[in-house]
Amino acid sequence: MTFSSFFNIGPLATSDLILLITAVIVWIYTRATQKANELQTSPAVTLNFEDTTRPGTSSSNGIIRIKNIGRGPAYDIEFYPIALNEEPRGLFTYTFHLDDRVLGAGQEKELKMWVATPNGGVEASDMMRFLFRLIPDDLHRETHKRIQAETPALFIANYKGLNGHHYHSIYRLYSILPPVGDVVMQLLHHGRSKRGIVSARWYHLIRAVLPHEGNRKLPENSILTKMLIRLHKRLRNEK
Repeated sequence: MTFSSFFNIGPLATSDLILLITAVIVWIYTRATQKANELQTSPAVTLNFEDTTRPGTSSSNGIIRIKNIGRGPAYDIEFYPIALNEEPRGLFTYTFHLDDRVLGAGQEKELKMWVATPNGGVEASDMMRFLFRLIPDDLHRETHKRIQAETPALFIANYKGLNGHHYHSIYRLYSILPPVGDVVMQLLHHGRSKRGIVSARWYHLIRAVLPHEGNRKLPENSILTKMLIRLHKRLRNEK
C-alpha cells in the first residue's frame, strides 16, 4: 500500500503535501536561524547598585552602574524620570542618563543624574540625597512600605540594537529592610519592544520583593501535612 492510497489522495495531492511539509520545515529552520542571529547581535542592559556609604554616616550612599551583558551594542539608551516627594517641599524629578547613550558589548558605565526642583529649577544632586528622599531615615518601617508601594523607584531602560529591534529592561530600587537595610536593584522584566510606566507599574505589582534574611518565615504546615505528622508519630509509638 502506497502513501497516496493509504490517505486516498492522488499523485498531484501527494506532491502538494510534500511541498507543504517542506515549506513548514524551511520556515521552522528560518525562524531558528533568525533567533540565533538575533542572539549574536542583541544587547541586554543590566543595572547594579554599588553601596559607597562611609562607616559612621547615617545616610546611605552609592552609585548605579549600567552594563551591557549582551553580544551586540546598545544605543539610544533612555530612562523615564523618577519623581520622589520630600515633605514639605514637594516633588523632585530625577533624570538618569548616559552622555553618549551608547554601551558596547561588555561595557559598563556609571549612570549620571540631574534633578528638577519643585519650583521649576535644576540642581546638582547625588545618590545620597536621592536615597534619602526614597528611604528617609526618620520614618516608621510601615510608612516606608507604603511609600515604596505608591511611588517606587522604577528604572525603565529602553534601547536599540544594531539589528533594528527595540529592547527594554525594568528594574526596581529599594531597601530590603528600611531604613537601615541593604539597598538592592532588582530586575523586574527584560525583553523585546519598548516599555512605559504602565508596564513597569504592572511588573512592580506582580513581582515580589527580595525578602531580608531576618524576615524569612518558615511556611506553616498544611492540614494534610499535620495529619501525616500525627500519623507518623502514632505509628512510631506503637512500634
